[in-house]
Amino acid sequence: MYLHRTYEYNKIELDNLIASGNIEPPIVVIPSFTKCCYENRVHLDLMQSDEAIYRAGVKVLSDYHRAFSGNREICNHMEKARSYIREHLSEKLTLSAVAGAVHISGPYLSHIFSTLAGQSFCDYICDERLSLARHLLSKTNDTVDEISIRCGFSTPNYFSMVFKKHMGETPSAYRKNLGR
Repeated sequence: MYLHRTYEYNKIELDNLIASGNIEPPIVVIPSFTKCCYENRVHLDLMQSDEAIYRAGVKVLSDYHRAFSGNREICNHMEKARSYIREHLSEKLTLSAVAGAVHISGPYLSHIFSTLAGQSFCDYICDERLSLARHLLSKTNDTVDEISIRCGFSTPNYFSMVFKKHMGETPSAYRKNLGR
């Protein structure tokens, strides 16, 4: 989760870099690559030399590059889906609705999310909603009920339950701890 939050906090900067033309998509590949490295860190303990680590790193990077080079269409689908989700976050979002908006099948969109984002479609939407909720809690005086609606949660109670599960505290306590 820490790695995803690090990526999340850098999204604006990365979006600005992409817009300026200094870096090209597919920027969505970063979280899954980071996750892959993090999950496979145990293999570093088995390597006896810097040369072995270097060779393994080159192989991982070349395999990763080969897997995603030429797949700009997949990355475009992902970007369109992410954009649609951000624009419709307050609404009920289903895999089939988002897939339809991007003009691909639901199972294919699910595969793209698990491959590129390193998480399921539902987890991605939940993370986006919680990110928006944290922003609104810190920057507005909207009530928790209003924020839950703006973030697309079905009820304020469900919002509070999900928020507490992921953040370790209720939305009200989160706001209070921020000094609001």
